[in-house]
Amino acid sequence: MVYYYTYGGRTRVFAEALAGVLGWEAHELKSDLNERGRLSFLFKALGLAITKKPYPITNMPSVDAAEIYVCAPVWGGHMASPAKYFVENAGLKDKKVNVLLTCGNILSGEKFKRKAREALAAAGCAEGKIMVFATVESLPEAEVITGQLKEMLDESGEPKPDLTEPLIIDPLPAPEAEPAAQTEELLAQTDEKNISESAPAEEAAGRRDENSEPASFDEAPGQPDAQTASEQTAQPDEPA
Repeated sequence: MVYYYTYGGRTRVFAEALAGVLGWEAHELKSDLNERGRLSFLFKALGLAITKKPYPITNMPSVDAAEIYVCAPVWGGHMASPAKYFVENAGLKDKKVNVLLTCGNILSGEKFKRKAREALAAAGCAEGKIMVFATVESLPEAEVITGQLKEMLDESGEPKPDLTEPLIIDPLPAPEAEPAAQTEELLAQTDEKNISESAPAEEAAGRRDENSEPASFDEAPGQPDAQTASEQTAQPDEPA
């Protein structure tokens, strides 16, 4: 089973392509963060990125499989908070957990992988494959993503040991993005340093926003960084 969290739909495209390559089912992890307005979500997600806290999902599944994939955007250099909550509370101890992260940072793939390994170890999971995909502009079409995944994995779903993971590069001009996708991009391009420096102001703005609309942060609380278009190997933005 492929479990994924997304705010604007970017990570869903990767998760569904992965499920198709593996012949598995895809299951979306839902959070009330997604029910908030864009600004409310952005403030909340940014706060979660700064504190690195998990955030509850509203449809916790029962995981029976011995091996799963978790797909999520990168927030502040870490797996998105709802996905992190799933990893910590879904009873995954000793299960093999593979991770696919989406981001916009082309330089920090190894750091995101390291943080993902730390999250899996803390939950007692057996570490599987960890992949990071970065998109620089618009989201590549599903066929492009599927092709990259097939190159990276053998028929059993295991990584090919002699292949460096490519980052996906979108060859097409960026289309007009939906508001949710724009929010994902914004969160994905926010780096941890800038987040830390702006934390007091953002938190204050979040409190003001709370009076009218629940404060929230979307798919990339701190940094779903944008990588390029060929993936990187072993090491989490969904806005991604």
